[in-house]
Amino acid sequence: MAILHRNFDGGFYAAAVPRGECIGIMGAAWETLTGGMMAGPPNGMLAPCAGILDGVFCVAGKAQTGGNAWFWNGERWIDLQVEAYGGQGPSCAFGPLGLYVSSIGLSGNVLIFNRQGVLMSSVTQQIGVRGIAKIELDGTVRPVDDWYGDVDGFGIYVRFGDVVIGQGARGGLVAKIGAGPTKLLEPGPWDFLTYGEEGDVFCVAASQWDYFGRGQHRAAVRWFDRRDIELAADYPPVVVDPPIVVPPKPPEPPSMSGITDSQFATLERIRDKYGETLDEKEIGALLNEVAWIHRSEGVGMQRKDGGTNCTQPRTGIKVWRGMRFAGDIGQDVLQAASIGKCIPTRGTAGPADPNTFVAPVEPEGVIDPPPPPPPPPPPGAELEQRVRALEQTVSRIQSLMHSA
Repeated sequence: MAILHRNFDGGFYAAAVPRGECIGIMGAAWETLTGGMMAGPPNGMLAPCAGILDGVFCVAGKAQTGGNAWFWNGERWIDLQVEAYGGQGPSCAFGPLGLYVSSIGLSGNVLIFNRQGVLMSSVTQQIGVRGIAKIELDGTVRPVDDWYGDVDGFGIYVRFGDVVIGQGARGGLVAKIGAGPTKLLEPGPWDFLTYGEEGDVFCVAASQWDYFGRGQHRAAVRWFDRRDIELAADYPPVVVDPPIVVPPKPPEPPSMSGITDSQFATLERIRDKYGETLDEKEIGALLNEVAWIHRSEGVGMQRKDGGTNCTQPRTGIKVWRGMRFAGDIGQDVLQAASIGKCIPTRGTAGPADPNTFVAPVEPEGVIDPPPPPPPPPPPGAELEQRVRALEQTVSRIQSLMHSA
């Protein structure tokens, strides 16, 4: 069929299906296959995936802010109200029963939703930080960690029967059929790959960071079939006297310090005052009390009117389930807050909008006072003997003074 291309210059991520639909994330706006634009989810998205549900092109992924799973069902964006688990790899994938979302937990951690965003069922499959690679036709969930670095010439990859497709160990988009040689479909950077298969047609969507140099990047989609793999050059390609290009060193990113050790210790201590799970008002009270104790250090909260949030006591302001720190830095500090577990953690710190800062208020109820100092130890037997001897000495001196 000859390899088909669709590039999104300046894009961050792409997602596609074998029958031809695709999207590219261009910041807040998303560009479609035909060049049209659609609004993305309100909190951005990391490593999206695409699939077909009820005959409709759908997209899902983890929100860049807040971490919830968001789902485009062909008509609207749906917040699935569950915290997606994974690093920057794909935490969602489409399969035979619907949309599969990796969540936090040991049992039933992969949740399955229909096209209306209704939770239908769950399966247990531990997913590593690299995310989900593929959902098999029988519903088996394949983590990326299952297929990583054990095939010659491949880094991350996925299997479709006897076809292997993935990221080359030395760069490039590569593939192989059965015991045949590894083939180079296209050179260049290929990261955060998602895949699709329909009959004999395959598709790959990926990020190409710094593709043009000087920090410029793009997202890309490729469609191809078995014949295209057979006709591709062997990997790695033979390069004679390649030019040496030294890119300029990028500027160092600003330091994002986030929560200090003493502030984290306070967070752990205040969390211990609550039960195993917290509701959204208790989460707001917990974060507010920690911020109040450290208010002189610039600690506060962050306004968040929509999505997954909690309520600041006294004011009723809707706030993010994270915290703000000096220097307009925001940081997730509660793991699994969406299901009430609220485990103190040190999430990734990043820049925050100074206009969303919410100052803490005096907590409601009684704040535990500091413990009183311990009482002095009782006098020992040796001390009592010395006191009595001293008193006897004083008495003799007074007697001598009176008799003189």
